[in-house]
Amino acid sequence: MQAFGELSDWIELEKLSKKSMIGYEPFVDVCLKHHKSVEAFKYLPKVLPANKVKYYVKAGRLEEASEIAMEQKDEHQLNYVQSRCGTANKTLVDKIQTMKQQLATKR
Repeated sequence: MQAFGELSDWIELEKLSKKSMIGYEPFVDVCLKHHKSVEAFKYLPKVLPANKVKYYVKAGRLEEASEIAMEQKDEHQLNYVQSRCGTANKTLVDKIQTMKQQLATKR
């Protein structure tokens, strides 16, 4: 898997992923290591639910990560995404705050 990443052989990496018994997280990691976020995105939807938010954040897809955390009704994960937003992403920070408020009212 690492060798395909080193060689930028994304077609062979994708073929290998179809036979994966180790999950899709390592495939995302290889793609991100080589700055191929478009390739990584192919595997993100297949990541285990427990790891999805973390991997979407790793790939820089914060808004999607927040939506997944909300779907999972996981305030801890919303806090994690919010902590990665920084000050430049005020719109998303506000959206996450609203999501957390919605979760709190549903309890």
